[in-house]
Amino acid sequence: RSLAVELHVAQLPKFLRQGPASLIYRELLNAKDVSTPGNALEAATEECMKELQQRGVKTLTDLQRELQKDDGERLIDLLTETALEQIGNTSSAPARPMAMALWR
Repeated sequence: RSLAVELHVAQLPKFLRQGPASLIYRELLNAKDVSTPGNALEAATEECMKELQQRGVKTLTDLQRELQKDDGERLIDLLTETALEQIGNTSSAPARPMAMALWR
């Protein structure tokens, strides 16, 4: 008996190991009917994380707390606009899954 194994190795960005960054990246990646380059998704995630770090968000629990504040809706809009600016897309389609996940 012989077993053939094919292995593909990829180095994922560091931010994919952190809760909020991983959530943002995954939701931006989930956008249907939009082909966005990976480097644009990474740049959008990094910019969103800069904004969240200014607010002291390090975990998903911290993110939830920030979103439940009175100005949580403004934070969602800010993160959505930041992501769209980095992606370079004027429609809201690429950031819609992220915004919906943050609303939940």
